[in-house]
Amino acid sequence: MTKLKHRHMFAGALTPTGFVDFFDNIMPAEKARTRYFLKGASGGGKSTFMKRIAGVLTERGYATELFHCANDASSLDAVAVEALGLCIMDATAPHSRDPQIPIITDHIIDFALFLDKDKLAGHKDTIQNLLYDKKILMTKAMGYFAAIGKVYTAENTAAQAALKPAELENLATRRGDSMSPTPNTRRPAQNRRLFLSAITPEGPISLVDDAFVGCHVHAIHTEEQIGTSQLLSRLQQAANRVGIDTESFHNPLDPTQIEYLHLPSENQAYVTTGGIFGYRGKVDERIDLAACINPAMFNRIKMDMERDNTLLNALLEQTVNALHAAKGIHSKIEEIYIGAMDFDRVDEMTEKFLQKI
Repeated sequence: MTKLKHRHMFAGALTPTGFVDFFDNIMPAEKARTRYFLKGASGGGKSTFMKRIAGVLTERGYATELFHCANDASSLDAVAVEALGLCIMDATAPHSRDPQIPIITDHIIDFALFLDKDKLAGHKDTIQNLLYDKKILMTKAMGYFAAIGKVYTAENTAAQAALKPAELENLATRRGDSMSPTPNTRRPAQNRRLFLSAITPEGPISLVDDAFVGCHVHAIHTEEQIGTSQLLSRLQQAANRVGIDTESFHNPLDPTQIEYLHLPSENQAYVTTGGIFGYRGKVDERIDLAACINPAMFNRIKMDMERDNTLLNALLEQTVNALHAAKGIHSKIEEIYIGAMDFDRVDEMTEKFLQKI
């Protein structure tokens, strides 16, 4: 298997029910040797610090996992290096975290220590006003997103009428039975939940096309993604039952649904095609769910589903517009804190950190 220098993922995403984070799955305490929790204001250099560490460790030959921020995909929320048991994460809202095993495993790096209090003097009212304006826009965005969730759920409920559950179960059983038990000292095997897609201020973003380089990719094809999440869920359970660890990547429009499934030890990946976030990369095997769909019933609901998709796209556009406006205000807050940061001290701390690890 080709080993990726960087794996790009999301550990959290906005969903119709609010921000959902899987940050506890980045590197659980039982797997970590050292975890760093970054605190401090926006614009304080936390993402730049993580990019610098990831770049140097990659140059040293380590494979790194980069977790992007759903509110700004160019920024990082976390970096993990499995071979070192190292995890560095932004531990501020909306994914606040505190050390579980202080000093022994977990440490805090407070970027607020590099702020010049005098340079921030006089900005309190401005920051409060900007935060208020941002809150209004985020409330608006989440209202649109909640509406997306209701339409999406209604569409999925209608789609179930076209699904042949027995046929899908038979397919899942055949696929599951083909998975060979693997020696594993842990029982049961573990499933790591994350995201490979997100609704961002720049629109829907998917990182899936480059996520499974070197894997044998099974592409699941079906009308309107009917049955895909159910199949992936059953395959994940089947893999775990025989001791195979899995990574399930969830749908930000409905985080209870799985979009993609990765079996790292087997170099296998199962992906959903089509839709907003559908996989468009290399395919080694195609799994067609046509036999699991009742064509007569699908044709009866197809027109309604097309109307739902039109409504979803309109609501999605409004959601993205509001998120984009909120990000613009957030950038103004960042500018204030950037102007008060002593980045020379940040650079000095970064160099000492690199020497330490």
